[in-house]
This record gives sequence, structure tokens and C-alpha cells, in this order.
Amino acid sequence: MASIAEYYKTDIAFESDYLRTATGDIDTISGIENLRQALFHRLITTPGTLIHRPGYGVGIKDFIGAPMNVTNKIEIASRIEEQLLLDDRFEQLLGVSFSVPNNNPELLEIVVRVKPRGYDEQQFQFTPFGEAS
Repeated sequence: MASIAEYYKTDIAFESDYLRTATGDIDTISGIENLRQALFHRLITTPGTLIHRPGYGVGIKDFIGAPMNVTNKIEIASRIEEQLLLDDRFEQLLGVSFSVPNNNPELLEIVVRVKPRGYDEQQFQFTPFGEAS
């Protein structure tokens, strides 16, 4: 069985651009924050866009401009669950919920509650579309 460190590994830190260290090197991210970043990348990646991993991605961009009705929320939650089952760093998906932060209808926040391997329950919040222009 792999150790916790082997499950979470290290990756390049990326938000809207690569993050840099004080010396100018590209920063890295490890542990639970790496898992959070990996989940965000899964959310925003459209299936079929990575040649070497055609089934990778939730495809949240498919829902830009779509109403956040019950049908679409169920579809998004189902896609998230399907993707988490492919990643053995997650033991369990505990829930997916949606909210509108600060009563701003231009924003959508997706809250994913998970049980990562070797950790207690974690809650990750994502605003994948940012502010609408």
C-alpha cells in the first residue's frame, strides 16, 4: 500500500498563472492543496481535450450560461462523482452543493465534500466561472 505522501505528490502551483517563489522559480504545491488544485483542474477540463486521457474532466464549461436548475445540478454532481471514482486519492464523495456567493447571481460556487485517503473530511469550494463580464 502506498504512503499518504505517494498519493498526494507534488505539482506545479497554478492559479490563473504559474506561481513564483521569492527567487523567481516556479512554485510547487503538495499535500491536500495539490489535491484541491487537481480537483479544480478536473472540473474545468472538458472530456476529450487531453489526447492521452480522453475521459478526464467534468466539463463544467458546458454549463456556462445554462440555468442552474435541478437537472443541471444533478448532471454536474454526477460528473464530479464519476471523476472522483477514477482518482484513488479519494475514498468517498460526501456531497456536492451549489450556492450563489454574496447573493451575486453572476457567480456560482460549487462546494465538494470529500473524504481523501488518509485525511478527515475536506470541503473544497470552487468558483469556476469567476465573475461574468
